[in-house]
Formats: sequence, structure tokens, C-alpha cells
Amino acid sequence: MRYLVGTLGDHGAGVTTGNAGMVVKFLNEALMHNQDVMPVEYVTARCGWVESPEGKGFVLGRTWVGSGAPVRVQVEPGSGEEQILDAVCSRGDWDGWLRALAHGALAPSLHLAVYGSVASVLLSFLGIEAGYVIDWSGMTSQGKTTVLRAAASVWGKPTDGAMVQSWNLTQSRAEGTAHLLYHLPIILDDSKNARRAEDVATLIYQHSQGQSKGRAKPGQGSQAVGLRRSSTWRSVMLSTGEQSATSFSQDGGSRARCLCITGSPLRSREEAELVTLGVLDHYGHLGARVARWLADRTPEQVDTLRALYKRRHDEYGAVLALDGAVAGRLSALVALLAVAKAICERVGYPAPPDDCDPLGMACDAARSGGEDADRPLAALRSIYGHCVARSTAMWGRHVLDDGEPKQPNSGWLGAWPVEKVNGLNTRGRRWVMAIRPDVVHEVLAKAGYDRGCVDRWKERGWLVQDARGWTPRATVGPDGRLVCYCLSPAGVTSAQDADGEDKDG
Repeated sequence: MRYLVGTLGDHGAGVTTGNAGMVVKFLNEALMHNQDVMPVEYVTARCGWVESPEGKGFVLGRTWVGSGAPVRVQVEPGSGEEQILDAVCSRGDWDGWLRALAHGALAPSLHLAVYGSVASVLLSFLGIEAGYVIDWSGMTSQGKTTVLRAAASVWGKPTDGAMVQSWNLTQSRAEGTAHLLYHLPIILDDSKNARRAEDVATLIYQHSQGQSKGRAKPGQGSQAVGLRRSSTWRSVMLSTGEQSATSFSQDGGSRARCLCITGSPLRSREEAELVTLGVLDHYGHLGARVARWLADRTPEQVDTLRALYKRRHDEYGAVLALDGAVAGRLSALVALLAVAKAICERVGYPAPPDDCDPLGMACDAARSGGEDADRPLAALRSIYGHCVARSTAMWGRHVLDDGEPKQPNSGWLGAWPVEKVNGLNTRGRRWVMAIRPDVVHEVLAKAGYDRGCVDRWKERGWLVQDARGWTPRATVGPDGRLVCYCLSPAGVTSAQDADGEDKDG
């Protein structure tokens, strides 16, 4: 009623502080005497699953998907909320969107982003009392933003400021966005742009809890007046950054709800561009199909979906629990993604090719995630992926300019001979890739790993050392030999196995 009184004043009605009480009384009495003839409109403050006195369904932006009288979202006119709400919409057509995603059909991360986006609306639907985060990290920019745009295109306009938000938004804006979208995913790009590192940790924690902290309302001077109502949500956050989201926090609960995927999500820059161009023209179709399909389920069919989730949870839980407590707890998210995959295929999204395994990637990420992760292996993946993404800055994979080696702007990262037989022979082993120590230390620091990982690499035989335990030299660039960290064949094989691809050629 207060909102209505304020709106009357904004439209020129003579509502003042002196007569506002009488206006409220008049409106209440008018409502009581005319409730049998006045049309009824149901409103809510958020998107997602809603029950009204006449039915239940899904509020998809400005669209109602469900039974009974429509329910619409009411936001404050002129607010940033309107822009986000209007972004939950459709453009183009279904076939166009499928063609766009087909350019990345062999990329597990792309499918995983789609499943994660759909999984967001399944949390409440399946009665899951948790929020989750799926994060893509790595030094290379090849495809991270693209997979977020693909995830956003499931529900609406996949552009910055629309369904895709930057990590540089304020804490209150992030919480407000999550509350408005509620069951829809919140999508945040590039955590390095966060105002403060602790903001990332705080938001990750709050998202996993599904609730913001109550804040004091501002008063005069240093005084505060009451508390603002806490914002709530139940959704999946999809995020990117140069370093993993969990590296900002040591909180074990957050780690157990955050699936961190490292490396390049897509196979090439060209692939990323084709997917991006496609989803900018075609979006909002898969989400609408999923919402309609779920809204049409009978109670018995909902029970069947919940039973499917429980079976998958039991299956993945039994396997992942062997890799530690955190991996075992992440099995709930992997199971949720499996159900999302099944629903996507049910409404027409094609299954990945046989040699593309998104759920396998999710399991691998669960195994390597959290406080009990194999952090040395994860650190090795970061270094290897960094060099692969910048292969032309590696001596031996360099390009020529007028017959001369083309000097990289940032200098040579190390050496990566095309012919492995040209490597250094130590105790019967040859190094495959040599990396400058300062490059290794810089990448490790940005990705949230300490230098102790290098010692673990030595212990595992992933680094070649001479008979005295010294780090060998390698020819890096035309100017001579440098002391480098030299990855052994076993080290490169471990990185490739973890990364899911054989990138060495």
C-alpha cells in the first residue's frame, strides 16, 4: 500500500505527509467493498518458481509460464532492476541458437555451462537446500567469457550489463541482482575486476548460503536506523577469472560448493568468436522450453525427477568420496548437472558427441577442488595451459617474420621444441617443455598457488634435474641458454591427462 501511495504522489495526486494516512484508509476501504468486482493481479518481487492462490508456475522475466492467473514481477520504475528483468527475453530462433552452440560441440565446458545454467532452476524444484558456483579460471582469455555468454543465452540477452554482469559491481548490487533473478543463474565475468579480493570471497560464501547479510539502514551521522531486509535466492552462480574463485577464500564450506574448472574452455579463438556471434543473435529459447516442460510435470513426475537426482547423487557420491570430503560433497552438484543434462536432451538440446564428456570434466574438477585437492597437479595444469595458450611465445614453436624469429611483446616464456629428441637427456629422461622461473612464479601467484608446488613437482618426477639436483639450462630465444623449469615427459603427460586433451604436438 505504501508503494501505491508513493506512486499516486509521483503521478500528481495531492498526497502529502499530512493526508497520507487518510489516503491509505480510503484505499483499504475501497478494496474491501469492491473486492468481488475488482480484477485481481498477482505480483512478485523476483523471477523463478512462484505459487499463487490460483496456481503455480515460473516467472520468466516479463513472461508467466504456468497455470492460473499470470504472476508478474514488480520492480521500481527507473531502477537498474528493469534492465536486468528486460534482459530475460528471447530473440532469433531455436535452430539459430543450436547452430551457434554447434560450433563448440566438442568443448565439454560449453555443454557444462548450458547444464549449469539450467541446473539453477532445478535447485528449488528438486528441493535442494544449497547454492552452488561453477567457475572457469586460467590466464588465457580463450573462451571463458564465451561460455558465460552461452550460459546466459539459455535464459536471455547474453551481453554485459544484461544477463552477464561484471565482478566490479558493488556488493549490494550483486545481492540485489541475485534476489531479483532468484532461481535464475547469476553470471559474473572476470573476478580480477572485483573492487576488492575479499568481495569475491564474501559473495561466493553468501551465494552458497543463499542469503545476504542484514545491513544497518543509514541514519543521521554515525547512527543507523533498523536493519535492511536480507536478500535471498536459490541459484547457481557461473563465474570466470584468471585465478579460481576458491583461491580468494579458505572457507571449507564454500570450497565444497564451488566447482572450479581450469584451462581454455574452447579449442580456438575462432571457435569462441563463432559461438559468441551466434548467441548474440539467438537466445532465450532453451530456458523457455525447460520452464514449460518443468511447469507441466505432475506431482508423480516431479517425484521421478527427484528419484533420478538421488540415484545420481548416490552414484557420484560413492565414487567421488574416495577422493576426499570436499569431492564427496561436490557430488551433489555433479548429480544436479546430470539431471540438467537429461532435461536439456528431453526438450531438444542435442547430447554431446561420444568423445566429449562434460560430466566427466565435472567429476575431474570435483576431484581436484577444495582443501583436499591435489594442488600441485592443479598448479601444473595452470602453468601448462598458460604456455599452450601462448605457444608462439615458446622458442621452438615461434613464428618467423621475414625469415627471422618474431620476438613476442612480453618476451620468450621458455622453450618447447617441436622435436622432443632435441631435449636434454638426464637419467634417461628428456625434457619436453622449459619455462622461465619468473614466468612460473608469476602464473602460480596469480592463480593462488604457492611456490611449494614446484618442490612437489620435483618429488613426483615432473621436473628434470641434473645429477646434482640442479635445474638445467635450455636454449630460449636466439640469445642463449637460460636456467628453466624443465617439464619431463611424465610432467607433461600428467598435465595433459588432467586437462583432458593431448595438446602436445
